[in-house]
Amino acid sequence: MVITDKSDKRLAHWYHKWNNQYFASELPVDTVLYWEPLTQDDGETCPVYEIDFGKFAIKIDPATMGFPRYWKMTLLHEMAHLKLWPKHPKHQHGKVFEQEMVRLAQAGAFKNLW
Repeated sequence: MVITDKSDKRLAHWYHKWNNQYFASELPVDTVLYWEPLTQDDGETCPVYEIDFGKFAIKIDPATMGFPRYWKMTLLHEMAHLKLWPKHPKHQHGKVFEQEMVRLAQAGAFKNLW
């Protein structure tokens, strides 16, 4: 497991655990995960960024820190975007994304979170 020194250790812990458990370790291990206030919250823009070709960052709003169930569901949501990035780039929601979220739910990823 690679955890960059730029990543928040708590976010990185859950990212790597779920990458193994729900994504067959297919997500990039060097994804940077950190808390940062979101400047745009329009329900359309998700905080997954390709910072270099094949290198990603995921931002989670620190306003959710006190609500672990919420930020964990948010992290799973962003991980779904990351999995779909090559075929479903950027932050698209729609049929393909919804199918991935259903797959995660059926796999038990949201157990005790909702």
